[in-house]
Amino acid sequence: MVKLWVQTIGIGSFTIIMVVGNGLFIPLIPEIQKNLQLNASQASLVLGSFSYAGAIMIPLSSWLSRSYGRKKVLTISLLLLLIGCVLSSTAGFTENLELAYYEILGGRILQGVGAGAAAPMGLILASELYHGSDQIKMISNLEIMNGVAKAISPVCGGLIMLYAWQTGFIWYMALASVSLAVVLFLLRPGNVGTEVVASNKEPINNWKWVSPLFALGFMVMFLLYGLLFIVAALISQSGQRGIFVSLPLAMLVIISYFYGRSNQHSFRQIQRLIYFGIAMLLMSGCIACFHYLSINFTIIASMVVGAAAGILLPASSNLLLMVTPEYCKKKAITWLTMFRFLGVATGPVVFGMWSNQWMEHVFYLIGLVGVLGLVFVVCWQRSGHSHVTMMDTK
Repeated sequence: MVKLWVQTIGIGSFTIIMVVGNGLFIPLIPEIQKNLQLNASQASLVLGSFSYAGAIMIPLSSWLSRSYGRKKVLTISLLLLLIGCVLSSTAGFTENLELAYYEILGGRILQGVGAGAAAPMGLILASELYHGSDQIKMISNLEIMNGVAKAISPVCGGLIMLYAWQTGFIWYMALASVSLAVVLFLLRPGNVGTEVVASNKEPINNWKWVSPLFALGFMVMFLLYGLLFIVAALISQSGQRGIFVSLPLAMLVIISYFYGRSNQHSFRQIQRLIYFGIAMLLMSGCIACFHYLSINFTIIASMVVGAAAGILLPASSNLLLMVTPEYCKKKAITWLTMFRFLGVATGPVVFGMWSNQWMEHVFYLIGLVGVLGLVFVVCWQRSGHSHVTMMDTK
């Protein structure tokens, strides 16, 4: 058990960088917006630029790793992240507010490029090193570890706010330095092959199965981080802001933990859990409709989305590995990670634009989730029955 958790921490250290790069700065955004005199759209881009750059870098990092080796790619990417932290931290000392804003954006883009290169490495290593029930446990543990980082980082961001928002980039730089040390001293080149697998160039053929999973990953993270952005904007006190932002992420951790310890790991069981998770997303939209009565409804809606994410994220990862042939699993994992971080990037940007007309846009969200559920039903019902039967027998 201890050995498994040590391995989880080692493998998960790559993905934590991307997670903390989002969660740590959510409570800091209102203060950055106030100090630099930004509007809601500009403030949301401080979060979005990081995730967009990371999402674009995720598929590129897969190709670069096969060409030049994972250790080299990870080393260079983490160095770029450090440079981005230095650039963003200087914005707090720049008198020209417009220049300071562009310094933060430029630094966040570099941070996203660096973190995005490392983001898919955790799932890739889990798929390579583990099989069967051990693989399911490892993936669940990675989701728990990511969830813990997501839950703790907003609280840390709220505490940082009590001092100065610029120190957030300094702490992030310290974390990146630790990860860089892990790569340099603990990751041997022999463990991260540079060979190019010929079959890796082959396309993913079963799109009717995997494309709904990609869409689901986008939608879950879009709703979760969009609602977190709204919650952070509505709560004025920095200490409370970090706590309330962390609540949905804590729900994600708890539900992921129980999912990993459950016996719901057959193909049909995971499929039913995904349908249940989508129903929870619909319920969160209905709860958010009552936000005009109290901010508590928005907080509850975000917690329901967090609980749904605790089911949907590990379940969709496991199902993707089940339905994807061995020759293109790495490619599928890379695309899944990319779509999730596109959701992380798009959520705050879109919710920031919707913040002044929140009521009418809640119904759009309910409609989007409903369409997503319909896509799952149509695609999975029309896919070959023999494929499902094969998966059930494994």
